[in-house]
Amino acid sequence: MDHILPKSPSKSKDGVRSKSGIYEDRWITKGYSIFRYSHKNFALACKQCNTFKGTFDPLLVRSGVSPKSYPGIADLLWYHPQLAKYESHIQVSDDFIFSGLTPSGATVIRVCRLDRAEVLEIKFLGRAKVRALHADSLRAAIDVLRTGYQTKAFGKKDAISVIASNYNLSVKRATELFQLSISAVTSASALEKLAAACAVVDGRSCATPKV
Repeated sequence: MDHILPKSPSKSKDGVRSKSGIYEDRWITKGYSIFRYSHKNFALACKQCNTFKGTFDPLLVRSGVSPKSYPGIADLLWYHPQLAKYESHIQVSDDFIFSGLTPSGATVIRVCRLDRAEVLEIKFLGRAKVRALHADSLRAAIDVLRTGYQTKAFGKKDAISVIASNYNLSVKRATELFQLSISAVTSASALEKLAAACAVVDGRSCATPKV
């Protein structure tokens, strides 16, 4: 959970820059303690985006004085997740390329560094690791990772990387099993092969099936 308008002042106390509209100056703010507990000021955010955002101040016109009432969409530099639809401002391709459909969406991408490949790689690989964390078998891990991939929580490469790492498999073998999992949704033979292959890794069989 994160605050849309920063609840606390930044470490820098530069009064001039805390009123500036320049992008680089927006991490210098006096904060908006008045909205610290306002439900309108909360948004779900992953740890990484939350860290990059930090004390970024999205209020369009910064006077150094907190507004008496919570600002509306037109008063913010980026879109408000409670008042606007994500897909109206940000488009995400199948390859996880983030594109701003509006200036507000472009600002979110820039602030959270969603336009940087290395940042996205860490972000999505972290998601995949969390999804597979409590899986008690290879089969369970593959199933949950497939679901995450299909719902675009992370990419295929991230899922395969976690399978290979967690179960001491080669990337090639992990790729084969993941592809079987996708095929198994509509193919009974693929489902049988996947079950047998996972059983080997999970120690329930001594024969290595051909995939």
